[in-house]
Amino acid sequence: MTRTRLFPFFLLQIVCVAYAVGIDMSKVNLTYQYDPESGIQFAHRVVEEGGQIKVIYKVVTDTINHWDQTFLIQDEYNSVAHDTLRSYTLDTLFDQGEAKYFQLTLSKTSKSLLLIAWFDINRGVFKVEDVRVNSPVGFPSFYPVDEQGVPILTNYVSGSIKLKGDLTSYHSYAYLDDFGPADPAMGRMRPIAPSLEIDSSFFFDGQLSQLGTYHFYLIQEDSTAQNGLTLLSCPGYYPAQRRIEELVPPLTYISTESELNTLTNKMSKGAFESFWVNTYGSRFRAKSAIRNFYNRVETVNRLFTDYKQGWKTDRGVIYLIFGKPDKVFRSERSEVWQYITGEEFEFIRISTLFTPSMYTLKRDREYEQVWYNQVGELRKGM
Repeated sequence: MTRTRLFPFFLLQIVCVAYAVGIDMSKVNLTYQYDPESGIQFAHRVVEEGGQIKVIYKVVTDTINHWDQTFLIQDEYNSVAHDTLRSYTLDTLFDQGEAKYFQLTLSKTSKSLLLIAWFDINRGVFKVEDVRVNSPVGFPSFYPVDEQGVPILTNYVSGSIKLKGDLTSYHSYAYLDDFGPADPAMGRMRPIAPSLEIDSSFFFDGQLSQLGTYHFYLIQEDSTAQNGLTLLSCPGYYPAQRRIEELVPPLTYISTESELNTLTNKMSKGAFESFWVNTYGSRFRAKSAIRNFYNRVETVNRLFTDYKQGWKTDRGVIYLIFGKPDKVFRSERSEVWQYITGEEFEFIRISTLFTPSMYTLKRDREYEQVWYNQVGELRKGM
């Protein structure tokens, strides 16, 4: 482990001072956070121990040496002023070439938002990642790691996991993820907190093995804790989908009721292939469409999985049908996606025990025509 105290590169200091007197994060386009080709990928998890906040984060880029980083903190997204974070430590936890893991430790703060600002001095590219570091119910004092001790920063896991923390015992509730697909943009709103039946409730010593496939686990210090860690157990190849039982359900969004009934009743490779060939007219076009569609499914699973698979979430379904948004604006309570073709979707942020940031689409009947038009375009040639 390497511990460093960061002093930002001079040019980056100039950039940050400029932002400190006039930035409004709610007006910054964050679409690159949803772009697999953005050149830099970021994931994080927040842990609270005593009077300290620890932000465990990973940066993936093949140009890591070109980026400088600094840390800013502010009250909320629409604040017009930053404070440069001055008192902190930064530990390098793991260096895996293009992927580097860090632990940023700071004192517990009344401010809500930490900004990790990245600047590529060669290309003049500035990016910023937003991390909420204040919660009314606090954050867990532990986080999951794999068998090598590398932090797990996704909400999905496979196989067995260990928890890194000072506790000797943890409590978990286990639930089956049998959620259906998200409703379309013009559909009715599903309940925010659907009724869930607990599969099991148990204490364990910090290691979980033989996790049930597509079960999610709410892990807490004890059964009365106000916060916890939710992990969805998936096959080792997730976020990809491979089994026919996994491939068919996402087709809900682009198939007719009759087609879907045939697919679900037969649930066979033959029926699956017939759907694609009949829709796209040839095996060659069908093969290309299958690849494109399930690449997008994999992307939304990677981006939006919480206690549900990503393709079942509201942001996941919009991404599947309309693709990556051209503009993304985030505030304390919502996230707005805009497309150059004119569509705009607003997601309301809601905190639940299972996830601190669940985004629920504001549905509207006015989306009906644009929805069916877009599905029609996908069926013509994905």
